[in-house]
Amino acid sequence: MASGCAVDEECKTLWTAFHTSKKYRFITYKLNEKFTAIIPDDEEFQMEIGKEDAIKETTDFLSNLKNLLTTKDDGAKSGPRPRWIVGYFEFATDESPPRLTGKEVLIKWCPDGTKVKPRMVFSSST
Repeated sequence: MASGCAVDEECKTLWTAFHTSKKYRFITYKLNEKFTAIIPDDEEFQMEIGKEDAIKETTDFLSNLKNLLTTKDDGAKSGPRPRWIVGYFEFATDESPPRLTGKEVLIKWCPDGTKVKPRMVFSSST
């Protein structure tokens, strides 16, 4: 909390559902309107693990996420907002026979056009 930006309790609950319960394939966090707390993003930015092929789910979600990130923030008065995106990527190894495995990945995304204050709070909050 070097930036003075607190982590909302809902973020911890969402992280537990992602990490321990394996309920989500992707979760996203953002700064609140006053840049004083990290909060979970809207429901459309979260992806539960489904019944489909994991690789197809991942590519579909990333495509949808790209569209959401480039269009949803256009009306925000502070410009586009930076986000933390946590994902669980499943892939097959090159071993013989291939083995399905997965990794948790954190993506810090700060788009062009983000104003100075949210950019600085985002950078110092990680």
